[in-house]
Amino acid sequence: MNPAPLIPVCIALAASIACATSPIEQLHDPTWGVSQAEVRASIASFVEHTESLTIETPLLPLASESESYLVAHNLTTISDEQIDRVTYTFADNALVMITASGNAIDVLIDSPRDLPNRIGDWRLSDDMSVVMHRASDTVTMLSEDAKHPHLFLWAIPDPQSADSSDPMNASIPDLFSFGTERRELEPALKALCVATTREQIDPPTLPTQPKRQTQINAYGFEYLGVPRKVEAIFADDKLTLVWILTGKDEEDRIREALIESYGDPIFVSDTIEAFNNWSVALRKDKPEVLAIAPELVPMMKSYFGDQ
Repeated sequence: MNPAPLIPVCIALAASIACATSPIEQLHDPTWGVSQAEVRASIASFVEHTESLTIETPLLPLASESESYLVAHNLTTISDEQIDRVTYTFADNALVMITASGNAIDVLIDSPRDLPNRIGDWRLSDDMSVVMHRASDTVTMLSEDAKHPHLFLWAIPDPQSADSSDPMNASIPDLFSFGTERRELEPALKALCVATTREQIDPPTLPTQPKRQTQINAYGFEYLGVPRKVEAIFADDKLTLVWILTGKDEEDRIREALIESYGDPIFVSDTIEAFNNWSVALRKDKPEVLAIAPELVPMMKSYFGDQ
């Protein structure tokens, strides 16, 4: 049998295997949750030099005690290509996010088609584990816990401003005044955020049974010092509910800030704590802060068991 016809097939198969290498595998496949020391040791032979930064008073949504960063300069990937800068983000000394920049897209992303979803200038994989930003030549890899708070919006803070003991204001911004028209709030959110998207909820799910329910997703809205995703819900184009996505490990910080702003909670359960006559709530089963219009308070109380 003549083996020659198999050669192109073998070459194509080898190329497809090489292209199938994921971004995190290209970076020597670190494991989510490992310590900074473990990452430093695993990449020592592949980087020009590293530097580290620790924030003693954390704001990172996944950190309860400390946040820290390891920055690797000129990292050589498993395909023997170089990325200018790779930043490893640690929450309580556990790896939760990796951000590569400088030659990152060319090296780590085989095709933008692998990232089919769009949020503004970002392209995301279906499971949000990989996020690409073309303008900054950045590829971000997220752990499972980093997806809910949309940690790709995060940036390394200035340590001088980050280690501040000033109390945080958890009051719901005046921008989110219930009854505000969507056509008024949507452009205001666009001006304050890095991206917004709009979706129609059909059929409407609100118990007030509006004819039309619209959700504006705002990305990069700053609340309690963190750029966040905010979901603003409109019933017949009037604001009626706001969800601010948070992280489980910042729950204690947010609670303290809410008490500072609104006083002690009036209702506490395993899943939620309600403040200010149920106009604001800290959700614990799914980390979020809620702002609730008066007409939805009875439904919220019933749903969360406040009889």
